[in-house]
This record gives sequence, C-alpha cells and structure tokens, in this order.
Amino acid sequence: KELGVLEDALAGFQEKEHACREAERKLFMLRKSLDELRITKKHSEDISARDLRLAKEASELLGKVPCGSEYHRMCPLLISAVKAQESIPAIMARLQASGETPSRENELQREIGFLEPRVLELTELQRRMKEAVSKRQSISRELAEAEAQGRKAGELATHLPEVIFAESI
Repeated sequence: KELGVLEDALAGFQEKEHACREAERKLFMLRKSLDELRITKKHSEDISARDLRLAKEASELLGKVPCGSEYHRMCPLLISAVKAQESIPAIMARLQASGETPSRENELQREIGFLEPRVLELTELQRRMKEAVSKRQSISRELAEAEAQGRKAGELATHLPEVIFAESI
C-alpha cells in the first residue's frame, strides 16, 4: 500500500519537475532577452551622446563667423552647422527617452521576478524526489525479502507433515 502511495507521489514530483525545468528554460530566455535589450539601449544611448557632441561641435561654427545670423541659412559653408544646430533638440529628446525604463524591460523584469521562486523550488523538489526514490527502493527491498521469506516458509510448510510424523515416532 505504501509503495503505491510513493509511486503516486513520484509521478506528481516528476510532473512538477517538468514544470520547473520549463520555468528554468523560460527564465534563461527572459534573462537573455533582458540583457540584449539593455545592450541595445546602451548602444543607442552611446550613439545619441556621440551625435549630440558632434552636433554641438558643428553648431559652434555659427558663433565664430563674423556675418550675422540672418545669413547662416543662405551661406553654403554654414549649411551643415545650421542643420547640426537644428538637430540638437531631437537628439536630446532621444537621449532623454532612452533614459526612461521602457515597458518591455519592466515586463521582462516582472516575468523574471515571477519565475525565479519557481525555479528555486526545483532544488527542494529534487531533494524530496531523491528521498521518495530512496524510500521506494527500501520498501521494494523489504518486499522482496518478505516474498523470499514467504516462499521459504511455504517450502518448509510442505515438509511440516513429515516433521510432525518424525517427531511423533
């Protein structure tokens, strides 16, 4: 009877272990996605910072030329400096937006936070499963020994009439 209960418990453990392994795999993929997202974000921030620095350097030329600012748009030598100056607000907005935590990053962190405890259950589950397997093996050995003793007792019981007869003489 106890062996049947253990078999059922082991089947339940195996299902839970499968679910934990699946959670472990998903957790790995989520962490990888989060790392990739952060790397991409960092790269984008670095590029935007570089673009801002270059735009500011190019727009400094506008303050160094002696002609008035009304001629900047018409001068072919200053066109790139004017475009650089006009691009600064957009680059700064891009930098500011990249500094905010995007919803995808928050979503990944939430999912990771949900899965981590489930994966930690795996260690405890494996320990309990080893105990159950050990107990099952012990019960199986005891059962085999009891069956062997039962067979031997059955063999001896077949000789019982002869022993009784011999003792009566």
